[in-house]
Amino acid sequence: MVEIGEFRDTDLDQFTPALAELAGVDDWRKMLLGAALFGPAWTGRIDGRVIGCAGLANLWQGRAQAWCALDRDVPKSAWVGIHRAVVARLNRAQAEGLRRIEGETLVGFLPGRRWLEMLGFEHEGLARAYGPRGEDFLRFARIV
Repeated sequence: MVEIGEFRDTDLDQFTPALAELAGVDDWRKMLLGAALFGPAWTGRIDGRVIGCAGLANLWQGRAQAWCALDRDVPKSAWVGIHRAVVARLNRAQAEGLRRIEGETLVGFLPGRRWLEMLGFEHEGLARAYGPRGEDFLRFARIV
């Protein structure tokens, strides 16, 4: 069973996200710590083991950037719990005044695109040369 708790910066040292390899982010810990400073953030655990961290970085009133880093070895049985926890937090944030939550995924990373769409995000366009190595990303938004 997935347990969701408050994010602590040391949680990032307890797993290896696919993000680090997939998007070529050299200092992914620094990037995520920075994002966590700007809004709510959470850590997911299974039997005490950190399986990922996520949050909402507030950009300005009513707008936030969703971020998520999951362990590359998340058990398939955990995905329903993870999905429900993320949906609940997105819904709560929007009920509390966020009108726009943004997200993105690497072009060609179909699981990322599919999950964003399942979370209620709509595709808005292509961000060319957006990634750390100049990769293209797809931009999404969830709007109330």
